[in-house]
Amino acid sequence: MSRDQESSKLLAVVVLLAAAGAAAFFFLGRAATDVAPQAVVSVEPGDPLPTRAPGPEDEMVEPARRPEGAPTSVVWPLEVDCSFLSSDAFERAEGMLAVGSGASASLVGSIYSATGKPEEGATVTFLAGANQGRVLVCDSTGAYGASDLYGGLSILSIETPSGSVAEREVRLRELTEARVSVGFGSPGAVYGKVKDREGNPIEGAQVRIDGKESLTDHEGIFHVPYVASGSALTIVEKEGYALYREILPVTHDFVLTPDKVTFVLHPAARLSLSVAENIGAREPALVYLLPGGGQRVNDVMGQRTFPWHRINPVEVFPGGTTVVDGLPAGRVDIFLFHSGGTASPPQSSVRLAAGQERAEVLHLAPTGQIHGRVVRDGVGVAGAQVRLEAPNRTAATLTAIGRTSTVLQSAVLPHLPPALQEVQADSKGRFVFTAYPGTKGYYLSATSPDGKWSGTDVVRPDVENLELSLSPIAAEQGDLVLSMKGRYQGLPVKLRVRGTPRDLFELSAEEDLLVAGLERGTWRVRVLWNGDELERGALVKIGAEPASLELGLPEGAVHGQTEFERTRSGY
Repeated sequence: MSRDQESSKLLAVVVLLAAAGAAAFFFLGRAATDVAPQAVVSVEPGDPLPTRAPGPEDEMVEPARRPEGAPTSVVWPLEVDCSFLSSDAFERAEGMLAVGSGASASLVGSIYSATGKPEEGATVTFLAGANQGRVLVCDSTGAYGASDLYGGLSILSIETPSGSVAEREVRLRELTEARVSVGFGSPGAVYGKVKDREGNPIEGAQVRIDGKESLTDHEGIFHVPYVASGSALTIVEKEGYALYREILPVTHDFVLTPDKVTFVLHPAARLSLSVAENIGAREPALVYLLPGGGQRVNDVMGQRTFPWHRINPVEVFPGGTTVVDGLPAGRVDIFLFHSGGTASPPQSSVRLAAGQERAEVLHLAPTGQIHGRVVRDGVGVAGAQVRLEAPNRTAATLTAIGRTSTVLQSAVLPHLPPALQEVQADSKGRFVFTAYPGTKGYYLSATSPDGKWSGTDVVRPDVENLELSLSPIAAEQGDLVLSMKGRYQGLPVKLRVRGTPRDLFELSAEEDLLVAGLERGTWRVRVLWNGDELERGALVKIGAEPASLELGLPEGAVHGQTEFERTRSGY
């Protein structure tokens, strides 16, 4: 080996030794300062092998148990949704659906004040439609909801404790969730004009936008301030003209001007309705009018332009006449309902002309009746509230008018008499209902005037006389317990019952989740955590004894989140 070769070899060895020393110094120094002690991972026989050894990014593989009362490190709440399916108040009859079938549409949303804060205590009231009279209340976060609603087009009135109001339309569909949220901060304003089809201004027209009203001046101009952004329900009316409806989009802090907002009214048609036969019932007949075709549609937005819910139902006393004004031109379908009778024929149709009146005589044919008596200890209960309900109200309504479910998405309809009848018992506890053809049976219920006694029964079409006995109302509620093993710190919980949100709360360590006060019957329970579905939809029977459901929680819901995860999530 030459001298040069020996020198080169010696130099290479020195370089390698220096590099090794530097690497050792680097790693030893880093271990002393930056690297946490490596956790020992034990693997039991049959357990899957870990994919990698824990590293610096694992702030804590399994945190030590936190002292009792210490803040939880679990960031995301456990979301529990309990949906009501059917009640045990009625014993389900053979060959019939459970009572309340079809009430599976959901509505959720949030209401915010003018300052952007959640409007706790704000109410969302169903003004018209299949859920008319239902009131939903916002929780402390401004959220509201329900999951047991009937499908169809509905009108909502939104009111806050501070006095803000809004009116919106919503389309509800079975097994589908709709959302309506309203914020009253940075409202828009609407300046508009109302004119006739010749272009002349209409003075004195009443314009209602989002629950606020204004009258047009001599130039047909109106002004509605402070309109919450979103799709505002608008209705315009003036004697001699057909009612006009439109959904008006309103933007935050934006002023709509008459060149952008102009409503054109057309001459009204009039319909004179008479019922020829008097079959003995003292209450008026109920007439429902629905569009049959040829009605005006908003050319720009493709919207229907007539608010049918404003005229339905029309009350007509047998032997008398009622005139309905403000109708649109086109074909109108007529449906007549009266206690103890059915329309003959079941449906009538007329074609209305703008500016003209049309007279229509309706006819009734006697039909079967359901006579009964509400008693308590053999004595008639005067003034008892009695209800006769089809198992699926929506299906019964559609059968009565011979339409498909699409009509419910374009016209605001309540439950018609073949779907729901309610009366008050007379001084001897007696009541009478109409037995409409085409049904397999009804569910009958009654409640005493003081609300302390009740009774239920199943009514078949061939039953004509029955006696419904009341008994004391017992505690018809039950509890659900969700057990979650292995927890040692607090767990935030977001609970919804029948779609109605309850305030966020924290479940203490090792505590089971108790959902109390559920109506006895069948419920569907869905559970999520941080987007992961822990329970897709377990069916649970709520009865006298608490029902239980065991949940397996993911590690993140037990051990909590790292400081990095908490910071990233905004907590």
